[in-house]
Amino acid sequence: MENSCKRKMVFSSSGVSPFRRYLEMEREFVKGELGKKISFENVLWSSDMSLDDFMMAGHYIINGCRISSSDGMPIMNSGQGEEIAALLIVTDSLLPEHAADNRIIGQTMVLSNRVGGETKIYTRSLNITANEKKWSKWQVLQGMTELGTCDSVDTCIDNGLYSGVLCSNESTLLFILVVINNYVAATQSGAPRSISQLMYAIDMAGGVCVKYRSKRGDAVWELWKNIIGGDNPGAADLSEMEKLLYENRTGIMQETARATTAETVMSEKIAQMDETLLRLMQKSFPLTVKLSYTPAAAINEYTGKEKEFTFSWTCSIDGVTLPQTDIEGGTISYDTHEISLPAGTASYKIALTDTATIALALQAQGMTASASARVLFGHRWYSGVVDTDFLLDEASLMSLLQQGVASGKTATITYSAFSLKKIVYAYAAKYGLLTGIVDANNINLLSNYSHTTKIIGGVEYNVYISTEEFSVAGNVTYKYQ
Repeated sequence: MENSCKRKMVFSSSGVSPFRRYLEMEREFVKGELGKKISFENVLWSSDMSLDDFMMAGHYIINGCRISSSDGMPIMNSGQGEEIAALLIVTDSLLPEHAADNRIIGQTMVLSNRVGGETKIYTRSLNITANEKKWSKWQVLQGMTELGTCDSVDTCIDNGLYSGVLCSNESTLLFILVVINNYVAATQSGAPRSISQLMYAIDMAGGVCVKYRSKRGDAVWELWKNIIGGDNPGAADLSEMEKLLYENRTGIMQETARATTAETVMSEKIAQMDETLLRLMQKSFPLTVKLSYTPAAAINEYTGKEKEFTFSWTCSIDGVTLPQTDIEGGTISYDTHEISLPAGTASYKIALTDTATIALALQAQGMTASASARVLFGHRWYSGVVDTDFLLDEASLMSLLQQGVASGKTATITYSAFSLKKIVYAYAAKYGLLTGIVDANNINLLSNYSHTTKIIGGVEYNVYISTEEFSVAGNVTYKYQ
């Protein structure tokens, strides 16, 4: 159970995470006249928690794993380690002039969980008096789904109300459809899944019919069975139930309009809250970018010719690496160049001749993040132990046994034991003059060296050579300006 309960964020290739799905259901709707700033408290759900204890007014973002069936949650799938994500709003009618034992506490929850399907909204209240303190049952806030004009309702399998116009060769019907399924209970008990549909229909002539049908498991739908009316709902012989339904059609349409209005209001609130809650998600789960390149080297030798590098990157949120398809695009820039990157790009090749800083900016999951990498180039240095008659010309300097690529800061060279010889060190003049030549005993020997300049490979070099013969072994550090 512990492994199944490990908190984990999963991001789809469409760019919408479960966390984002339920966050988009709530925003700062008290902005305006109330003028209060909404604050959110993050709650990691655990087995010892219960919604019955959430009585302090506020907004709670709940994420975690549900273990106990006595935690006050309005869902059936308990005791299985199911992951849940919810936004809980708690309101309290307590005012300074009211007694603490005479008030109403309300809870509204936007809840997503794996078993049960879609995100749903629930509400309940706690009426506190001097003699009683008991939570009411959870109620599901359910609107009506408008299907428009269709030729089949076979795909309407989720619990709820649907309305629309059903067209066929025989007739055109305005209908309201009630769908009930046992998916949650069947998941708990292992029983076969079943769905039932109940349809109230009115044809263009005002005729009414009520019919139902069911299906079990993966079987096809049963044929419709009439409760009121026949195959022709416009038949003149209407029963008392047909008349009752017809007489109340205005009320049915009013309820449909009321549900549509409620959905419109909720959509407007969601749109108003989107920006604030998106910023909250970005703060809690920021996008991070990791940039690397090949061939990787601490420093590359400057040759005046281009060297190609491949820069690669990955994006992650809360430690979870996003698929390449989630990258929405970005830019990569260096020196005076800026290249636009199309969506889904995870690498780019750049040819460089000298030191450069590569800056990367990417967009993914509606967020932007950046990273950078510095590619270093340096000139070759030459050094060695030489005789007193050593010639300081280009060919002789390039033949010295000890060579490397200078970073422009310091260079430490290890010399083998020798007797009565001179040391020579040559490096690109662009790094400036030496400030120290320090031996293994930390003694600065710079004053014991002479300085000149030479051209090597078309580049000006500073050349230092000891003025006297001496014997030494060990490290010597050359310090640049």
